[in-house]
Amino acid sequence: MTGAAQVGGRRAVGFGTAWGMALLAAWLPVAGCAGGPPPRQEAPEEASVPAPPPGEHSESYLRGKEIGREFLAQALRQFQFHTDYDVAGTVSDIGRRLVTATGADPDTYHFFVVKNPQANAFAIPGGYIFVFDGLLARLSDETELAGVLGHEIGHVRHGHFFKDQKKLAAADLAVIAAILLGQGGEAVTAFSLAGAASLQLAYSRENEREADQTAVEILPKAGYDVRGLTEFFSVLEREERLVLPSSQFTYLSTHPGLDERLDRVSRLIALEGAPHPPPPPPGRWERLSAALAAEDLGRRPPTGGTLAEGLAYLNASRYADARPLLEKAVADAPDSADAHAALGECLLAMGEREAARGEARRALALEPGLVPALFLVGEVERLEGHEEAARAAFERTVAAAPDHPMAHFRLSQVLEAKGRVPEARYHLARYLRLTLKPVQAYATLKAIETPDPDLKARVEREMAGLREEGI
Repeated sequence: MTGAAQVGGRRAVGFGTAWGMALLAAWLPVAGCAGGPPPRQEAPEEASVPAPPPGEHSESYLRGKEIGREFLAQALRQFQFHTDYDVAGTVSDIGRRLVTATGADPDTYHFFVVKNPQANAFAIPGGYIFVFDGLLARLSDETELAGVLGHEIGHVRHGHFFKDQKKLAAADLAVIAAILLGQGGEAVTAFSLAGAASLQLAYSRENEREADQTAVEILPKAGYDVRGLTEFFSVLEREERLVLPSSQFTYLSTHPGLDERLDRVSRLIALEGAPHPPPPPPGRWERLSAALAAEDLGRRPPTGGTLAEGLAYLNASRYADARPLLEKAVADAPDSADAHAALGECLLAMGEREAARGEARRALALEPGLVPALFLVGEVERLEGHEEAARAAFERTVAAAPDHPMAHFRLSQVLEAKGRVPEARYHLARYLRLTLKPVQAYATLKAIETPDPDLKARVEREMAGLREEGI
């Protein structure tokens, strides 16, 4: 295990397990603020999502969900998150793909992107995995991110939070949640930090080996090259030499060094004889990187190639700067569906609806299921006042990307305009849930009255998910 923390003004770098890394995260500053559609009325502050009824799950599963829900409730108050599809949706899609490869239900895992410049990721009991955008900014591609997520999934899969039942039973969940998120006094936090670290030290080395082994096993099953994990270790190793002080933070010093882990994982890969599939298409990663780069344009110009640079300016609403770059991206790669879709988005933002529609059609002719192009079609039709065509386009978007928050939001708008209020409220609730407003989502679902058995079943599933997972 490795981790990233702000300790005494110095930074340590890496990623790791639940308690230790969450404790480190409690020391880190929070940066940025969330954006999105116009705000809407919030549910009363005293409202909450009720706890689930007792189920047939194991005691450790129920304990994990209890810890995870409580931590998440605190995190939603303390952290700021990315909720847009380009960033949060990409991380979630990759994570769910990996979970599916383990044979587990992907709906029991949740992936969050925290707005924080540190290179960190950690898992919380119950399948709640947090990645900092500072870590994403240091990665080169989707394959490296898959390696990180595979490792964290390994911690959850092996139940590394429950190896010492006596110490865990003595833990007070409310106190732990407060400590992890920096709500205690400085002295209390420091004392509890040492105590919580000791909870991990007895088994941390073996935990890390098991988590690495799990990543090596599930990455090829999910279609990813296992070398993404070793490449990420190499990234951390280079940065560690630059920024890690010689006197390491005590918790980090108990874990295998990066050299050792890199060597061991390389030997595991050779032993497993894992295949090396081709890398994923770059479009989704370019969008994620551009979304992060857009927040930094005031200090440095974007990099990564013409399309990536154009997307960064597009995300920053600097359309005059984005347009020539995106036009060049299309000219350089006329068969790139991603380039056509991005240019279409820019043209629509500049008021050129028909030209935007044309670029969307070209993108879909090249790649029929491309999510940005599907959503772009819906936006063009909505602005043109073609409600039925917009509804069909947004439904196609949701079918291709069920976790696309703005597609659900737009679909709720066009359905409400057509008088289909129960369906509109369902998609509004999906939007609220995906943008990390579980209380408002639950209240919206609870208010839905419909005779439609299919819609009623979907509403009940969403409410059950909110009760079970807290999100």
